[in-house]
Amino acid sequence: MIAMIGYKILNKTLKNMKLFPVFGNPGTTEIPMLEGVSSDEYILTLHDSISVGMADGRAQLTRKPSFVNLHSILGVGNSMAFIYSAFVHRVPVIITAGEQDSRHIFYDPLLSGNIGDMISPYVKYKFEVNSANDIEKSIRRAYTSSMAPPYSLSFLGFPMDIMGEEGKYSGLNLPDSNSNVVDINAVKYIAEMINSSKNPVMVTGYELDMYGGIGYARAFASKLGIPVFAEPFASRAPFDSGDKNYAGDLPPVAALINDKLSEHDLIIIVGGDINLYPYSKADLLEGKEIIKIGMDISGKIGDSYFMNPAAFLQSVIEYIKPRKPSVIPGKPAIDKNSQIQRVMLKISKNFGDYTISDESISASPFLRNIVGYKPDSYFIGKSGQIGWALPAAAGMATVKDKVLCVIGDGAFMYTSQTLWTIKNYNLPVKIIILDNHGYGILKKFSDVNYKESKKYLSFSIELKKVLDSFNIESRENDETMEDIEWLRNIKGPAALIVNVDKPYGYNLFG
Repeated sequence: MIAMIGYKILNKTLKNMKLFPVFGNPGTTEIPMLEGVSSDEYILTLHDSISVGMADGRAQLTRKPSFVNLHSILGVGNSMAFIYSAFVHRVPVIITAGEQDSRHIFYDPLLSGNIGDMISPYVKYKFEVNSANDIEKSIRRAYTSSMAPPYSLSFLGFPMDIMGEEGKYSGLNLPDSNSNVVDINAVKYIAEMINSSKNPVMVTGYELDMYGGIGYARAFASKLGIPVFAEPFASRAPFDSGDKNYAGDLPPVAALINDKLSEHDLIIIVGGDINLYPYSKADLLEGKEIIKIGMDISGKIGDSYFMNPAAFLQSVIEYIKPRKPSVIPGKPAIDKNSQIQRVMLKISKNFGDYTISDESISASPFLRNIVGYKPDSYFIGKSGQIGWALPAAAGMATVKDKVLCVIGDGAFMYTSQTLWTIKNYNLPVKIIILDNHGYGILKKFSDVNYKESKKYLSFSIELKKVLDSFNIESRENDETMEDIEWLRNIKGPAALIVNVDKPYGYNLFG
């Protein structure tokens, strides 16, 4: 062990555990802990919440913890929507905050408050570090907790004064995070259920991409000749949509799910779940035999088996019997008379090899259907939060060179400050803003369900001026997207604003 000042212990630990860069927006309570962190190791965002969104996006691709530093209880409060989204996405993120000097905490000084109670529903581990001797150990424990399946968030609070105290640094080994969990007896039992079923079907979810299982899922479906549906609202690629067995996305409505899966006696949910939004009177999959395999077990439906979904599929294929291929329901046909679908065809042609962060909301079903899914290729906020996609894309661009954010005009305005970080750090993010002059999803929902058209759901923003103010190169196009090749080929971050003024003709909620 080496005696060391607190802030140096923090810096050495972050380097040893490969937790740089730090994402954050610091205040006075954080400056003491950042004393040893260089400018090359810190990514500044102009709002606390954006740092959490960037950490979420980075962790989606690295599958390792990202490190966030927020400003006291207020910065955590500012970030709660993004914290909740990261929790829903099951990504490993370590959130930290500076706290008031503990030597006068009795007097409830400015910037003091109980952060733990605020954040506790959404973190797996929380701890207030009250000794410099605990800095290294607490970060290692947060790392271990966040990487324990299912991945999740951890929180550490650091009072200002401990960063000036002397403590001990040990250079602890990076925690082992092997999650290759499989129960061979359960595998054999499930194989027997599959072999004895008459007409099984598979529903796949986000964990297949998270744990590298899409290739195994394709082999499994091919041997059985069964259709594969994507879970409703999958937050990342649940399958390869170019596969012959892929049958499309399940809608998030119980009655419609029942209809889609009515002919199947066994439903095998691998690495996903049945996610619902609008209420329907139907009882979800009543009378069906359902098994669910994954690391993120909700217990909401069917019999659950806690296993790594990739390892399960790799093991079970030995025990399942091939059968005559089923008739695979086709994906929705592409309507070239639809303006928004023509736009998506152009995006698919020019950015098919990019990682996409999607917040086109009411246009998302067309993006999913036309651009499709491949490993590490598609990400969308699963919590329902607006404003997630642009920070997430910026975080992804710290890992990958080809990142595209497809976003609506309303969603873009939620976190437009992200543009400063993208430009300042020259992050390779390309942005397509679908400008439909308002909240298209709300207008559609209001019209379909309540037969009303609300004027306050429409607005017009000079988006190019917003982009210009952050020195982001941009152009404006109609649906022909004549500058889409310019967007792909230009070096550095850039944006294309696309006017999509015609109704999409689709109800996102089925």
